[in-house]
Amino acid sequence: MLLFLAAIENEEVRSVMEMICNEYLEDMVCAANSILHNEQDARDAVQNAFLRMLNHVDQLQKLTNHQTKWYVVTAAFNAAKDIYRIKKKQNEIPISEDIATVDQFERYETKDQVEKMLLNLSAKDQEILILRHAYGFKYAEIGEMLGSSEDAVRKVTRRAEAKLEELCKEVQL
Repeated sequence: MLLFLAAIENEEVRSVMEMICNEYLEDMVCAANSILHNEQDARDAVQNAFLRMLNHVDQLQKLTNHQTKWYVVTAAFNAAKDIYRIKKKQNEIPISEDIATVDQFERYETKDQVEKMLLNLSAKDQEILILRHAYGFKYAEIGEMLGSSEDAVRKVTRRAEAKLEELCKEVQL
C-alpha cells in the first residue's frame, strides 16, 4: 500500500489517501475478508477500492468521519464482491485450510452460505446489515452515515433481515 501512496503525485490527494489508509485500512480489510475469506485477496480488494476512490477524493474530503468510514468500508466490500464473482466464475473459491473439525466446517459453510445470500439483497440492504451486524454500528449512527432517520434505518434493517431469513429458509439454512 505504501508504494501505491508514494506514486500519487498530488500532495493533497496523497494526504487524504494516507489519512484514509491510517484510519480505516484494517476495517476495509476486515470487510473484504468477510466476503473472500482470504487475507491476500482481501488486501487486493482494498487496493482496488483505493484506486476507485482516487476518482472521488473531492467527495471524500466533504464527508464526516462516520460517513467516510461507511464510504471506504462499502468501497472495500464492493471491491471484494467483484473479486468474489471473478473467482466464482473461475471456480477458484478455496475452502479455508485452517478448518480442523467437522463442526468448524459446518459453521464456516453456513456463514459462507449466509454471505452468499447477502449478495441477493439490494446494495442498501447489504450495507445496512453489514454496518449493523458486522461492525456493530447503532441505528442512529447508520442513519447519520446514510442521511436517514434512526427509525427509517431500523425499519429497513428489519425488512432486510426478514428478506435474508426468507432466503435462508429457501435453501434450508
